[in-house]
Amino acid sequence: MMKHYLVTGGAGFIGSHLVDWLLQSGDRVTVLDDFSTGRRENLSAQARLEVMTADVMEVEARDFSGPFDGLVHLAALPSVNDSWTELRRAHDLNLTATLRVLELARALKIPRLVYASSAAVYGNPARIPVQESDATLPLSPYGLQKLAGEHYGRLLAAEGVLTFVALRFFNVFGPRQVASSPYSGVISNFADALRCDKRITINGDGTQTRDFIYVTDVARGINRALLAANLAPFVVCNLGTGRAVSIRELAEMMRKNYPTWNGSIEMAPVPPGDIGQSQASTTAAKRVLDFQPEQSLEGGLAAMATAES
Repeated sequence: MMKHYLVTGGAGFIGSHLVDWLLQSGDRVTVLDDFSTGRRENLSAQARLEVMTADVMEVEARDFSGPFDGLVHLAALPSVNDSWTELRRAHDLNLTATLRVLELARALKIPRLVYASSAAVYGNPARIPVQESDATLPLSPYGLQKLAGEHYGRLLAAEGVLTFVALRFFNVFGPRQVASSPYSGVISNFADALRCDKRITINGDGTQTRDFIYVTDVARGINRALLAANLAPFVVCNLGTGRAVSIRELAEMMRKNYPTWNGSIEMAPVPPGDIGQSQASTTAAKRVLDFQPEQSLEGGLAAMATAES
């Protein structure tokens, strides 16, 4: 049976891959995006796709042609650095906008909301791999805003208004991640440097670790969160692979896909809010959502390099 989903930020990196996945599954999708960072070319023209060009803060429930089976909230300012330098703007885009989305979900009587949270809520975890029940001590305004969004969702879920699923994304990578964007991850920045024969910059000594998950796996995980039956009103799950890789290891791994690169590696200071070690426990995602990633880091990097060539 065809379902109808509303996706905020659906023209962005993760959002457009999710839209592709939902359309290929035979669903109907309404994308809400102001195109401040999203790209129209990320979205294919299809009869089952409606695109609303608008700011989530400026729309009302009457602007939508529902009903909707679920809402995925991906629109955000996903930059730890910018959350420090633009405190109020980051607060508005990451938290106030989330409140607005919750209001829309309640007004439109949407039964399930999937929220793009972040591993940044943990800060520097006391143990690795980090579990959803571990302490949340964000090191940045971005992490704090994502955590506060989870708590607002918990409150509304407790009212019986909707089911709220918070997915704590670890380091997502893949095609359509724009290296020129200030929000890009380390992989897209490294790939741009390797492709253009430029210098690679590593923050700190490169021993910090990250858990990299391929974007199509994330899209599939979001879809599982939309479809999973018998969920508690409020659910939190990590979305990672359970594998930790150091930034130095990553750079060496990526060099194999760009054999003509002749640049150098430069070390830079660690930015504020940067986390030392990051690795997801994937147990809850397997148990609650019946989800586990399929793409390996090496396979994803190779696929990304091929798509760019």
